[in-house]
Amino acid sequence: ICCNVLSPLASTSQANEVLGDEFNRHLVPEKVAPILPYLCSKICKEKGNIYVAGGGYISRIGIFEGKGVLFNEDEISADDVLTKMSEIYDMENAKHITSILQAAKRILKNLIKKNKTLQ
Repeated sequence: ICCNVLSPLASTSQANEVLGDEFNRHLVPEKVAPILPYLCSKICKEKGNIYVAGGGYISRIGIFEGKGVLFNEDEISADDVLTKMSEIYDMENAKHITSILQAAKRILKNLIKKNKTLQ
């Protein structure tokens, strides 16, 4: 399954209030739509990506993952998370995530570190 996300910026009544007519005349759906045939085609091999498109500009957005926190308790409460939010939020030395599989591998590696019986 090949799944990507498109985040379009196109003229809407709400955008018109914020940006005004000068910007909105460039933010037509026709300048977002050209990436869709590629993303829906069999030649598209990319998956798990986010693209932004608007005004004739199209770009891939990168996703980064911080160090995170591995809780050692069997049960984690909302209070436990709250006490660690600064560490969870921290993006110092963040790593670029190139796929959902890469992110999943990181989770599984943390579980293996926590519980050696998973090996």
